[in-house]
Amino acid sequence: SVQGPPGPRGEKGDMGMKGEKSVGFPFNLPSQCYKYNVLSEPWRRVSSVGTTYDNRCDGDPSSPRKDSQFKVGWNRFNSSIGGRMPTVCPQSKYRCGTDGPGWLNGTHPTFIAQTVTRTVCYRWSGDCCRASTTIKVVNCGNYYVYELPSTGWCFGTYCGDA
Repeated sequence: SVQGPPGPRGEKGDMGMKGEKSVGFPFNLPSQCYKYNVLSEPWRRVSSVGTTYDNRCDGDPSSPRKDSQFKVGWNRFNSSIGGRMPTVCPQSKYRCGTDGPGWLNGTHPTFIAQTVTRTVCYRWSGDCCRASTTIKVVNCGNYYVYELPSTGWCFGTYCGDA
């Protein structure tokens, strides 16, 4: 659960990911908190284990496995797939529907409306950060949005933390 800064009467707001709770104090959220693409494919779950034949791709748009909802730009992970990116390396290959599961190497922003720059690492051949890319993450109160570029290669995908 993420704690917001004190409200007008000094109380702190619970900004947990488990339920939609309104922000009880004035905030000007960045526009990306309202305009984003939603990722909800079940295979994006970090707990989802497939096979080499399941390789999905958030990179090469000409790939025959480019069957995802991913779009370059601001994305939100639906709560059904964890609501956010995992912050630990996936346990093995074939997680998140691919050989190169992507995870957030760092923490999520703590404060509402805070934007941070982070590294997404891709697990490949037993190496937790064989490839990487830089992204931005925004704390929108009850959820996070991620500015995600193309992974630049198949078979890299962005994982959800479920």
